[in-house]
Amino acid sequence: MSSTVLEQLRAEQEEIEALERAIVATLGEKPRNHRGRVLHGHKVSKLLDEVTQHSKHVKELYDDEDGIFTEETEHMRGRAVFTSFYEQLKSIRSFHRKYPNSVVSHQPNLEEALHPNVQFSGEERFGKYVDLNEFYTRFLNIPELKWQARKTQEALSSNYKSKVKRQAATTSIDYLAYLASFSDFSAIPAAQKTQSTLYQQYLKDLKEYLLDFYRRTQPLVDLDDVIDETSAKFEKQWALHQVTGWDSNQEAENADDNKTPAHFCKLCKKQFSSEGVYNSHLTGKKHKKFAAAAKTSNDTENEATPNGTSAGLDAKKELKMKQKAIAFDEVLIRRMYELLTEVVHGTISYLELIEAFDTY
Repeated sequence: MSSTVLEQLRAEQEEIEALERAIVATLGEKPRNHRGRVLHGHKVSKLLDEVTQHSKHVKELYDDEDGIFTEETEHMRGRAVFTSFYEQLKSIRSFHRKYPNSVVSHQPNLEEALHPNVQFSGEERFGKYVDLNEFYTRFLNIPELKWQARKTQEALSSNYKSKVKRQAATTSIDYLAYLASFSDFSAIPAAQKTQSTLYQQYLKDLKEYLLDFYRRTQPLVDLDDVIDETSAKFEKQWALHQVTGWDSNQEAENADDNKTPAHFCKLCKKQFSSEGVYNSHLTGKKHKKFAAAAKTSNDTENEATPNGTSAGLDAKKELKMKQKAIAFDEVLIRRMYELLTEVVHGTISYLELIEAFDTY
Protein backbone atom coordinates (compact mmCIF):
# COMPACT_ATOMS: atom_id res chain seq x y z
CA MET A 1 0.00 0.00 0.00
CA SER A 2 1.49 3.28 -1.08
CA SER A 3 1.47 5.93 1.65
CA THR A 4 -0.04 9.32 0.87
CA VAL A 5 1.88 12.53 1.51
CA LEU A 6 -0.57 13.42 4.28
CA GLU A 7 0.07 10.09 5.97
CA GLN A 8 3.83 10.60 5.64
CA LEU A 9 3.51 14.01 7.31
CA ARG A 10 1.49 12.51 10.17
CA ALA A 11 3.98 9.66 10.66
CA GLU A 12 7.02 11.94 10.52
CA GLN A 13 5.64 14.37 13.07
CA GLU A 14 4.64 11.51 15.35
CA GLU A 15 8.22 10.24 15.06
CA ILE A 16 9.57 13.68 15.97
CA GLU A 17 7.37 13.84 19.07
CA ALA A 18 8.58 10.40 20.18
CA LEU A 19 12.19 11.46 19.69
CA GLU A 20 11.62 14.63 21.68
CA ARG A 21 10.22 12.57 24.56
CA ALA A 22 13.31 10.34 24.38
CA ILE A 23 15.58 13.43 24.52
CA VAL A 24 13.77 14.70 27.63
CA ALA A 25 14.12 11.30 29.29
CA THR A 26 17.82 11.10 28.40
CA LEU A 27 18.52 14.60 29.70
CA GLY A 28 16.99 13.54 33.00
CA GLU A 29 19.70 10.90 33.46
CA LYS A 30 22.63 11.67 35.78
CA PRO A 31 25.91 10.15 34.49
CA ARG A 32 28.16 8.93 37.29
CA ASN A 33 31.58 9.18 35.66
CA HIS A 34 33.51 10.54 32.68
CA ARG A 35 32.64 7.63 30.42
CA GLY A 36 28.97 8.03 31.29
CA ARG A 37 29.06 11.76 30.53
CA VAL A 38 30.62 11.21 27.12
CA LEU A 39 28.08 8.51 26.20
CA HIS A 40 25.27 10.66 27.57
CA GLY A 41 26.29 13.50 25.26
CA HIS A 42 26.41 11.17 22.25
CA LYS A 43 22.94 9.81 23.04
CA VAL A 44 21.43 13.29 23.06
CA SER A 45 23.41 14.26 19.96
CA LYS A 46 22.19 11.20 18.03
CA LEU A 47 18.58 11.88 19.00
CA LEU A 48 18.91 15.53 17.95
CA ASP A 49 20.33 14.40 14.62
CA GLU A 50 17.30 12.15 14.13
CA VAL A 51 14.95 15.04 14.90
CA THR A 52 16.78 17.22 12.40
CA GLN A 53 16.62 14.55 9.70
CA HIS A 54 12.87 13.99 10.14
CA SER A 55 12.23 17.74 10.29
CA LYS A 56 13.99 18.21 6.96
CA HIS A 57 11.77 15.53 5.42
CA VAL A 58 8.66 17.25 6.80
CA LYS A 59 9.79 20.55 5.27
CA GLU A 60 10.36 18.86 1.91
CA LEU A 61 6.84 17.42 2.02
CA TYR A 62 5.33 20.81 2.86
CA ASP A 63 7.38 22.50 0.11
CA ASP A 64 5.60 20.14 -2.32
CA GLU A 65 7.94 20.74 -5.26
CA ASP A 66 6.34 17.92 -7.29
CA GLY A 67 2.77 19.11 -6.53
CA ILE A 68 1.59 15.73 -5.19
CA PHE A 69 0.51 17.12 -1.82
CA THR A 70 -1.57 19.83 -3.52
CA GLU A 71 -3.18 17.23 -5.76
CA GLU A 72 -4.06 15.04 -2.77
CA THR A 73 -5.65 17.90 -0.86
CA GLU A 74 -7.68 18.88 -3.94
CA HIS A 75 -9.20 15.37 -4.00
CA MET A 76 -10.40 15.92 -0.45
CA ARG A 77 -12.49 18.94 -1.44
CA GLY A 78 -15.55 19.48 -3.60
CA ARG A 79 -18.14 17.00 -4.78
CA ALA A 80 -15.74 14.07 -5.21
CA VAL A 81 -14.64 14.07 -1.58
CA PHE A 82 -16.60 10.94 -0.63
CA THR A 83 -15.60 9.14 -3.80
CA SER A 84 -11.94 9.78 -2.96
CA PHE A 85 -12.50 8.66 0.63
CA TYR A 86 -14.05 5.30 -0.31
CA GLU A 87 -11.33 4.67 -2.90
CA GLN A 88 -8.65 5.08 -0.23
CA LEU A 89 -10.64 2.94 2.21
CA LYS A 90 -10.90 0.21 -0.40
CA SER A 91 -7.15 0.36 -0.98
CA ILE A 92 -6.46 0.06 2.77
CA ARG A 93 -8.76 -2.95 3.17
CA SER A 94 -7.21 -4.65 0.15
CA PHE A 95 -3.73 -4.19 1.62
CA HIS A 96 -4.68 -5.67 4.99
CA ARG A 97 -6.34 -8.68 3.34
CA LYS A 98 -3.04 -9.42 1.58
CA TYR A 99 -0.90 -8.79 4.70
CA PRO A 100 -3.11 -9.56 7.72
CA ASN A 101 -0.20 -10.16 10.11
CA SER A 102 1.87 -7.08 9.28
CA VAL A 103 2.91 -5.14 12.38
CA VAL A 104 3.00 -1.36 12.39
CA SER A 105 5.51 0.13 14.81
CA HIS A 106 4.37 3.22 16.68
CA GLN A 107 7.75 3.93 18.26
CA PRO A 108 10.99 5.02 16.55
CA ASN A 109 13.97 2.67 16.55
CA LEU A 110 16.26 4.18 19.20
CA GLU A 111 18.67 1.25 19.50
CA GLU A 112 21.54 2.97 17.66
CA ALA A 113 20.94 6.35 19.30
CA LEU A 114 20.76 4.99 22.85
CA HIS A 115 23.81 2.74 22.41
CA PRO A 116 26.37 4.93 20.58
CA ASN A 117 29.60 3.34 19.40
CA VAL A 118 32.39 5.81 20.20
CA GLN A 119 35.98 4.73 19.59
CA PHE A 120 38.95 5.86 21.73
CA SER A 121 42.49 4.59 22.02
CA GLY A 122 43.80 3.08 25.25
CA GLU A 123 45.89 6.18 25.99
CA GLU A 124 42.87 8.45 25.54
CA ARG A 125 40.96 6.69 28.34
CA PHE A 126 37.59 7.36 26.70
CA GLY A 127 38.44 10.98 25.99
CA LYS A 128 39.86 11.81 29.39
CA TYR A 129 43.36 12.36 27.93
CA VAL A 130 44.80 13.20 24.53
CA ASP A 131 47.07 10.79 22.69
CA LEU A 132 49.68 12.74 20.69
CA ASN A 133 52.44 10.12 20.73
CA GLU A 134 52.35 9.73 16.94
CA PHE A 135 52.64 13.48 16.42
CA TYR A 136 55.43 13.73 18.98
CA THR A 137 57.43 11.16 17.01
CA ARG A 138 56.83 13.11 13.79
CA PHE A 139 57.72 16.33 15.59
CA LEU A 140 61.15 14.96 16.47
CA ASN A 141 61.81 13.88 12.88
CA ILE A 142 60.84 17.07 11.02
CA PRO A 143 63.93 19.30 10.65
CA GLU A 144 61.92 22.53 10.52
CA LEU A 145 60.45 21.84 13.97
CA LYS A 146 63.82 21.86 15.72
CA TRP A 147 63.42 25.62 16.09
CA GLN A 148 60.21 25.10 18.00
CA ALA A 149 61.88 22.39 20.09
CA ARG A 150 64.79 24.67 20.94
CA LYS A 151 62.50 27.54 21.94
CA THR A 152 60.36 25.21 24.04
CA GLN A 153 63.38 23.76 25.79
CA GLU A 154 64.74 27.19 26.64
CA ALA A 155 61.36 28.36 27.94
CA LEU A 156 60.55 25.30 30.02
CA SER A 157 63.94 24.11 31.27
CA SER A 158 63.98 26.69 34.10
CA ASN A 159 60.49 26.13 35.54
CA TYR A 160 58.90 22.97 34.15
CA LYS A 161 58.78 20.17 36.71
CA SER A 162 59.65 17.20 34.54
CA LYS A 163 62.55 15.66 32.69
CA VAL A 164 63.10 18.96 30.88
CA LYS A 165 65.36 20.07 33.72
CA ARG A 166 67.49 17.00 33.33
CA GLN A 167 67.58 17.33 29.54
CA ALA A 168 68.84 20.91 29.35
CA ALA A 169 71.91 19.82 27.48
CA THR A 170 70.13 17.69 24.89
CA THR A 171 68.80 18.78 21.51
CA SER A 172 65.27 17.37 21.88
CA ILE A 173 62.38 17.74 24.30
CA ASP A 174 60.39 15.08 26.06
CA TYR A 175 56.75 14.19 25.49
CA LEU A 176 55.49 16.23 28.45
CA ALA A 177 57.16 19.39 27.19
CA TYR A 178 55.75 18.71 23.74
CA LEU A 179 52.22 18.45 25.15
CA ALA A 180 52.65 21.81 26.86
CA SER A 181 53.82 23.57 23.70
CA PHE A 182 52.59 21.73 20.58
CA SER A 183 50.36 24.67 19.59
CA ASP A 184 53.22 27.20 19.51
CA PHE A 185 54.71 27.59 16.01
CA SER A 186 56.12 31.10 16.35
CA ALA A 187 59.76 29.98 16.51
CA ILE A 188 59.71 28.40 13.05
CA PRO A 189 60.76 30.77 10.23
CA ALA A 190 58.00 31.43 7.69
CA ALA A 191 60.26 30.45 4.79
CA GLN A 192 60.77 27.01 6.32
CA LYS A 193 57.05 26.56 6.89
CA THR A 194 56.31 27.32 3.23
CA GLN A 195 59.04 25.04 1.88
CA SER A 196 58.47 21.97 4.06
CA THR A 197 55.77 19.56 2.86
CA LEU A 198 56.42 17.40 5.94
CA TYR A 199 55.57 20.32 8.20
CA GLN A 200 52.42 21.15 6.27
CA GLN A 201 51.18 17.54 6.41
CA TYR A 202 52.02 17.42 10.12
CA LEU A 203 49.83 20.49 10.67
CA LYS A 204 46.91 19.06 8.69
CA ASP A 205 47.00 15.72 10.51
CA LEU A 206 47.36 17.33 13.95
CA LYS A 207 44.46 19.67 13.19
CA GLU A 208 42.24 16.79 12.05
CA TYR A 209 43.06 14.76 15.16
CA LEU A 210 42.19 17.63 17.51
CA LEU A 211 38.93 18.33 15.67
CA ASP A 212 37.97 14.65 15.72
CA PHE A 213 38.91 14.30 19.40
CA TYR A 214 36.77 17.32 20.30
CA ARG A 215 33.81 15.95 18.34
CA ARG A 216 34.13 12.62 20.13
CA THR A 217 34.36 14.18 23.60
CA GLN A 218 31.99 17.15 23.13
CA PRO A 219 29.25 15.87 20.78
CA LEU A 220 26.76 18.57 21.80
CA VAL A 221 29.04 21.46 20.81
CA ASP A 222 28.58 22.74 17.26
CA LEU A 223 32.20 22.59 16.15
CA ASP A 224 31.36 24.03 12.74
CA ASP A 225 30.39 27.28 14.46
CA VAL A 226 33.74 27.31 16.29
CA ILE A 227 35.59 26.80 13.00
CA ASP A 228 33.58 29.53 11.26
CA GLU A 229 34.19 31.96 14.12
CA THR A 230 37.92 31.19 14.10
CA SER A 231 38.04 31.59 10.31
CA ALA A 232 36.31 34.98 10.42
CA LYS A 233 38.72 36.24 13.08
CA PHE A 234 41.67 34.86 11.13
CA GLU A 235 40.63 36.65 7.94
CA LYS A 236 40.66 40.00 9.73
CA GLN A 237 44.03 39.34 11.39
CA TRP A 238 45.56 38.11 8.13
CA ALA A 239 44.46 41.25 6.30
CA LEU A 240 46.09 43.38 9.02
CA HIS A 241 49.27 41.20 9.16
CA GLN A 242 48.57 40.31 12.80
CA VAL A 243 48.68 36.50 12.66
CA THR A 244 51.07 35.11 15.24
CA GLY A 245 54.13 33.56 13.66
CA TRP A 246 53.68 35.45 10.40
CA ASP A 247 53.44 39.09 11.46
CA SER A 248 56.97 39.19 12.88
CA ASN A 249 58.43 37.72 9.69
CA GLN A 250 56.71 40.35 7.56
CA GLU A 251 57.82 43.13 9.87
CA ALA A 252 61.39 41.85 9.84
CA GLU A 253 61.42 41.77 6.04
CA ASN A 254 60.15 45.35 5.84
CA ALA A 255 62.29 46.75 8.66
CA ASP A 256 64.80 49.48 7.97
CA ASP A 257 68.38 48.22 7.77
CA ASN A 258 69.53 51.17 9.88
CA LYS A 259 67.51 49.82 12.82
CA THR A 260 69.13 46.40 12.63
CA PRO A 261 71.62 45.81 15.47
CA ALA A 262 75.21 44.97 14.62
CA HIS A 263 76.00 41.28 14.05
CA PHE A 264 72.30 40.40 13.75
CA CYS A 265 71.18 37.92 11.08
CA LYS A 266 67.74 39.06 9.91
CA LEU A 267 67.21 35.87 7.93
CA CYS A 268 67.79 33.54 10.90
CA LYS A 269 66.53 36.04 13.53
CA LYS A 270 69.66 35.56 15.63
CA GLN A 271 72.06 37.95 17.37
CA PHE A 272 75.84 37.23 17.48
CA SER A 273 78.36 38.52 19.98
CA SER A 274 81.17 39.40 17.57
CA GLU A 275 81.88 39.99 13.91
CA GLY A 276 83.96 36.81 13.67
CA VAL A 277 81.16 34.61 14.96
CA TYR A 278 78.70 36.44 12.70
CA ASN A 279 80.87 35.90 9.60
CA SER A 280 81.31 32.25 10.50
CA HIS A 281 77.54 31.90 10.76
CA LEU A 282 77.07 33.35 7.24
CA THR A 283 79.10 30.51 5.77
CA GLY A 284 77.32 27.82 7.78
CA LYS A 285 74.90 25.24 6.36
CA LYS A 286 71.96 26.51 8.39
CA HIS A 287 72.24 30.08 7.10
CA LYS A 288 72.76 28.92 3.51
CA LYS A 289 69.66 26.77 3.76
CA PHE A 290 67.60 29.73 4.93
CA ALA A 291 69.13 31.95 2.25
CA ALA A 292 68.24 29.44 -0.48
CA ALA A 293 64.66 29.20 0.77
CA ALA A 294 64.32 32.99 0.94
CA LYS A 295 65.81 33.36 -2.56
CA THR A 296 63.31 30.88 -3.97
CA SER A 297 60.47 32.84 -2.39
CA ASN A 298 61.81 36.17 -3.70
CA ASP A 299 62.38 34.79 -7.20
CA THR A 300 58.80 33.60 -7.30
CA GLU A 301 57.56 37.08 -6.38
CA ASN A 302 59.91 38.81 -8.85
CA GLU A 303 58.50 36.83 -11.78
CA ALA A 304 55.46 39.12 -11.78
CA THR A 305 56.93 41.96 -13.90
CA PRO A 306 54.83 44.67 -15.65
CA ASN A 307 55.89 43.50 -19.12
CA GLY A 308 55.74 39.79 -18.40
CA THR A 309 52.97 37.24 -18.60
CA SER A 310 50.45 36.38 -15.90
CA ALA A 311 52.55 33.35 -14.84
CA GLY A 312 54.49 35.41 -12.31
CA LEU A 313 51.33 36.90 -10.82
CA ASP A 314 49.73 33.47 -10.63
CA ALA A 315 52.80 32.04 -8.89
CA LYS A 316 52.83 34.89 -6.38
CA LYS A 317 49.12 34.48 -5.71
CA GLU A 318 49.55 30.73 -5.27
CA LEU A 319 52.38 31.32 -2.78
CA LYS A 320 50.25 33.73 -0.75
CA MET A 321 47.36 31.26 -0.71
CA LYS A 322 49.70 28.52 0.44
CA GLN A 323 51.06 30.68 3.25
CA LYS A 324 47.53 31.63 4.28
CA ALA A 325 46.42 27.98 4.41
CA ILE A 326 49.41 27.07 6.59
CA ALA A 327 48.77 30.02 8.89
CA PHE A 328 45.09 29.09 9.29
CA ASP A 329 45.98 25.51 10.23
CA GLU A 330 48.27 26.90 12.94
CA VAL A 331 45.56 29.27 14.20
CA LEU A 332 42.95 26.51 14.30
CA ILE A 333 45.33 24.22 16.21
CA ARG A 334 45.90 27.00 18.75
CA ARG A 335 42.14 27.45 19.08
CA MET A 336 41.61 23.73 19.66
CA TYR A 337 44.39 23.78 22.24
CA GLU A 338 42.48 26.54 24.07
CA LEU A 339 39.29 24.47 24.03
CA LEU A 340 41.14 21.34 25.18
CA THR A 341 43.44 23.05 27.72
CA GLU A 342 41.91 21.23 30.66
CA VAL A 343 42.28 17.86 28.93
CA VAL A 344 45.89 18.57 27.89
CA HIS A 345 46.85 19.68 31.40
CA GLY A 346 45.11 16.64 32.81
CA THR A 347 47.13 14.44 30.45
CA ILE A 348 50.38 16.06 31.59
CA SER A 349 49.47 15.61 35.27
CA TYR A 350 48.55 11.97 34.70
CA LEU A 351 51.80 11.22 32.88
CA GLU A 352 53.82 13.00 35.57
CA LEU A 353 52.14 10.81 38.16
CA ILE A 354 52.97 7.68 36.16
CA GLU A 355 56.54 8.93 35.79
CA ALA A 356 56.82 9.49 39.54
CA PHE A 357 55.63 5.93 40.28
CA ASP A 358 58.11 4.53 37.76
CA THR A 359 60.92 6.49 39.42
CA TYR A 360 60.18 4.95 42.78
